Amino acid sequence: MDNHQETTEELLGRRNNKKQKKNGNKKLPQTKMIVIIVALAFCVVTAGILILFSLRNQNYNKQLDLGKKYLEDGNYAEAKIAYDKAIKIDSKPSEAYQGKAKVCENNGDYQEAKELYVMLYTITGQEQYKEKQDSVGMGNTPGNLANNGMVLTDGDTVYIANKPAIGSITKKTKDRETEILKGTGSINQVKDLNIKGDTLYFRIDYMGLPGYISSSEKTVGLYSIKTDGSDETLIKTSTADLYYGDLMVWGNSLYYIRRVLSNTKPIYLCRSDLNGANENIIVEGVSGYTCDGIQLYATLRDGGLMKIDDSDGQQRISFNNTIIRIMSYNEKLYLTCAAASTQIKGNTPIYVMNTDGSDLHSIAQGPAYGMAFTINDDYLYYSGSDNALQDHIFTTDIRKLRLDGGGEEQVLKVTPSGESLGYEPSTTMNNIDSWVNNICLAGDQIYYEMTSSGPAGGSFQSYFSVNLDGSDNQVISH
Repeated sequence: MDNHQETTEELLGRRNNKKQKKNGNKKLPQTKMIVIIVALAFCVVTAGILILFSLRNQNYNKQLDLGKKYLEDGNYAEAKIAYDKAIKIDSKPSEAYQGKAKVCENNGDYQEAKELYVMLYTITGQEQYKEKQDSVGMGNTPGNLANNGMVLTDGDTVYIANKPAIGSITKKTKDRETEILKGTGSINQVKDLNIKGDTLYFRIDYMGLPGYISSSEKTVGLYSIKTDGSDETLIKTSTADLYYGDLMVWGNSLYYIRRVLSNTKPIYLCRSDLNGANENIIVEGVSGYTCDGIQLYATLRDGGLMKIDDSDGQQRISFNNTIIRIMSYNEKLYLTCAAASTQIKGNTPIYVMNTDGSDLHSIAQGPAYGMAFTINDDYLYYSGSDNALQDHIFTTDIRKLRLDGGGEEQVLKVTPSGESLGYEPSTTMNNIDSWVNNICLAGDQIYYEMTSSGPAGGSFQSYFSVNLDGSDNQVISH
């Protein structure tokens, strides 16, 4: 047999090798096809997911827009439905929860609104929600309203009373300041700033005794004005005999104290519509009041407290002393009493107690404490003095203290000049008594009012601002 002649086995083997190579070449395009199919499938799924997310976001934004529109139109039922639908789409703390809380406030569902703000604060830690949970439905915080409402925060906007002059209101945003109410003179103060929607409510007061308001340069009383400075309206007029004070917006009503000066009639806590109509007396014999967004607490001239719910149900809380100043915070009441403050040089504690009157105890005490106080972010800010009255100079400082009683520190040593209090530049402080009697907070700033009395008699108010850390102390007006 020829050596070059292939055997049958060799021939078959060579043919099989060719067949395998041919089959291998067929498998390569099949693998490519599988990869392409998988890639296409991934793209389709991804595109589907993106489309679903896009539709979800579109639907979420649609419900948010509907909620805002219905809220602005006063259609609270439909607004709540829209916000609830948005929350079902995205349950994370968001604008939908904020909108729903606002709906509940406007609709009088204060408890639900408070629960929403508590949830938002717990999850986000943002101080704005802490403030809102203590002032549900109110036109300003309890702390500011307890201190003549000199300042008001609405989102990123701050409204400042008596800036740049006594009797004016300035609107401060991130990039500008606008005077929306012009001051008319040096004796008409703006007090009790409140906001409801696009309207500010406030009080024009006379810098002096109520019985002399007939000499005022502007009508004394309760007012409203749009936040753009338009449509200024006199709601209630004070006279030499009838005086309105301590204004607060809560829900869709005005609350204020009304007193008749020419006789012995009691002082009334009243409520009216936002335009002043339909006035009702809630309780008589009051000296002041506060609100926690759920209930009112009226201080009584004969001592004690009256707890009042939103349907005017009343419950008296026994208390031995007449309360001078009171504010609510985080389901507690903070107050100063007449028995402790009759002597400025004496010990004037700031007390705290439960809203049912139990567990009363002092949180801050010392010489001349408690002339003014407010609370922010679990800190008590208050005025005090180490040298109460010396050579006719009431040297006062602003201090802060944790609500658990620790961490006391001085924020600012207040040493005003005669000129900063509105006296002639050459006036020395030797014959002027001055003290901090109101402290308000807005953002990272303290706004405080000083009252002074000089050798000619009478009292005068001056307004200042300072950062929370005590820096950049400035005169606002006097």
